[in-house]
Amino acid sequence: MELRKCEEQVNELSTLYKSLRKASRIKEELLPQLKGINGTLEGAETDSTDAAKNDTPHSLANVVELLHQVQNILLELEPKMEKFQKRLGEKDPVSGNPRYGENTQQRVTYVLQIYNSVRQYVPDDRTQVGKGTDINSMDVAPDNPLCLLEKQYNKEQEEEKMQIELEEKQSLQEQIKKAEDERRRQLEEEQKQKQQKEEEERVQQEERERLHIQAEQVRQARAMEQQQEQEWFESIQKGPEGVKHYLEKLKQSTCNQPALVHAKAVESLYRIFQQINAHPEETKFRRIRRDHEQFVEDVGRHGGGVEVLIAAGFVLGAIDDVPCYLSKEPDIEKDMDGWSKWFDVNKATFEILEEAVQNLK
Repeated sequence: MELRKCEEQVNELSTLYKSLRKASRIKEELLPQLKGINGTLEGAETDSTDAAKNDTPHSLANVVELLHQVQNILLELEPKMEKFQKRLGEKDPVSGNPRYGENTQQRVTYVLQIYNSVRQYVPDDRTQVGKGTDINSMDVAPDNPLCLLEKQYNKEQEEEKMQIELEEKQSLQEQIKKAEDERRRQLEEEQKQKQQKEEEERVQQEERERLHIQAEQVRQARAMEQQQEQEWFESIQKGPEGVKHYLEKLKQSTCNQPALVHAKAVESLYRIFQQINAHPEETKFRRIRRDHEQFVEDVGRHGGGVEVLIAAGFVLGAIDDVPCYLSKEPDIEKDMDGWSKWFDVNKATFEILEEAVQNLK
């Protein structure tokens, strides 16, 4: 694993080094071409395709950064290379054979060859190079690419600073003049904005008053609607006798329609209470949306249909703000009498509807 990791780092090192040689700011004689095993030139570096040229960094800052990356990799590889160099010459004390096999020896030799070649041209002072490092203080040759590029980079930075200062000085007078013009425009704009703000506040106040009146009207209408619903709810006869009464009302309200209409309404109510009695613990069978299309078509649009539900214990409620008819099961542990009453009414309603379905036949 360690050798494979070193091979990856050495390949990255070789790639960075080759990129530096192709950079327009580097003289190739300062960074000679790398040599592989037995002194042969690395073939990958002779690639002169358009893709290779397009990857060539020309920014001085980028070139310096590449050199920093190369030196950092060299620093990281140094202890590993020393270990590989030592082990390359070791032999097994029992067999006397080299510590590394032939294939591993070739891999280690290649890694050391590339590492030593790069280190020869990019010296390492055992200090990680980063932005702000004083290259002039490093113990390297004055014509070393890193030193030369850093000096050139610093020079360009100074020239850029002087140019910026000159441009700032030239623009100062323009800024003063613009500031005076801007101040006049601001005064005019402030006056205009003040007038606009006053107008907007007037319009907003009118809108708030309109919305308040509208909300109050909606609230009053809703309160009246709730009051009417409550009065209607309280007027409905509850319990099994109420169920029988409203079944009869349902029959009368559908008497002028085909017999199938009445039968469908009774059968729909029967299925509702059949599910409740079969699965009293399932709340989904005890929730009916008031605007449910099928429920309205089969039951809700007929007089007495909804009243059967209310008589059987359903109440008016909502789920996620959607109006519903709900059959709320009392907590059996806290209200045993209430639960028993609820269960008995549902059972009795089911039996009444079951008989009504039989009478349809």
